[in-house]
Amino acid sequence: MLTPAQRHFQKVMAERRGISDERDAETRTAHEQILFRLHMHKSSLSQIQSRQAKAAVKASILPEFQGWIDGTIEGDSGRADPVITTLMVWAVDCSDYALALRIGRYVVKHGLSMPDDNYRRPAPTVLTEEICNPILNLATTDAGADLSGFIAMLDELAEIVADSD
Repeated sequence: MLTPAQRHFQKVMAERRGISDERDAETRTAHEQILFRLHMHKSSLSQIQSRQAKAAVKASILPEFQGWIDGTIEGDSGRADPVITTLMVWAVDCSDYALALRIGRYVVKHGLSMPDDNYRRPAPTVLTEEICNPILNLATTDAGADLSGFIAMLDELAEIVADSD
């Protein structure tokens, strides 16, 4: 878990990354640290087989990146960042749909590409399918399931991806 100072540092560095020259050493180093941290977490996640266990680990990891998420979104630069797109999917994986939609709005608005290592689909498609598939699965496996709790989220998702193919 990050301290408030670490979270603030991440946020400021993410905002600066959006407005500064890519060659700025301090900003580049901060981004490299975030990429390294993401890589280490991906490596440890690859050792886990269960989707539920992976989701639980991702849920515990996401707060470590909250400053980066906040800074990237508030900086609003639209600069390509595999960290933010990966975190969008992780938020969906651990059912943090509010965070996934918050990141997804930024990713879709700026037309960011998904990381090449796992995703071959455009971000709006990934966001839509990753959020909708569990809901569709619930609807098809449990005819009596109350899906009304998903309506606001699906409306927001539809708004985010409305102009996408």
